[in-house]
Amino acid sequence: MKKTFLLAGAAILFAAGAAQAADIVDAPVSDWSGFYAGINAGYGGGTFDYPANLSIPEFRETGLDYDFGADITASGFFGGLQAGWNYQIDNIVLGVEGDINLSNIESELELYSDTASASISGGSEVDWYGTARLRAGFLATPDLLLYATGGLAWGSVTAQYDLDLNQFNQLVGEFIPTSDDTSESHMGWTVGGGLEYSITESLSLKTEYLYVDLGSSELLDLNFEGASLTWDQDISFHTVKAGLNYHF
Repeated sequence: MKKTFLLAGAAILFAAGAAQAADIVDAPVSDWSGFYAGINAGYGGGTFDYPANLSIPEFRETGLDYDFGADITASGFFGGLQAGWNYQIDNIVLGVEGDINLSNIESELELYSDTASASISGGSEVDWYGTARLRAGFLATPDLLLYATGGLAWGSVTAQYDLDLNQFNQLVGEFIPTSDDTSESHMGWTVGGGLEYSITESLSLKTEYLYVDLGSSELLDLNFEGASLTWDQDISFHTVKAGLNYHF
């Protein structure tokens, strides 16, 4: 009889445990669907490329076509706003997101010669940039979203240079401006990923990595006596940021 009671008790405990486990497995996933907006801040860095070409068709009868350039390290901080919309299907979350950021991600170049008393300085700065992206992710837990993202990127980049070539300034100045400051609009693409954690029903905290390629633009295009000099800038960088979203 005692053995029967023990077996019955064990069966009841097992049934209760199984029911509790089933409740956990079938627990409803938190609702991520809807519109959200928030703020973000982060750090960006990478390498800005400055390819150039010098072409002199009649140089020493055979002609000259010479490619050269520089790769300059860039870094800085940024911050801005983001907004988006999610649609949840079971544990899958799909959506769109856009952001706009003020930035001081910049590169700086300083070259000088004590012997010739000459110097060259310049660089580029990303004044602002924005992205419009698709997001696709899954819920690792009801409150933790892991996602990949990618789409369009655009922004404004200011570039400047100053040539102080001492006695050669007058000669160079006839063909090449000794200083310039231009602001160009750029269009490109971005890809990355991140995670977002639901702190409360209305607030979530996100961390995100993006690679941003703003494409290239022309800095200089000169032609003189059959010769030509072109100089471009190619702007791309990595970003890591944290953000806070409010879900409506």
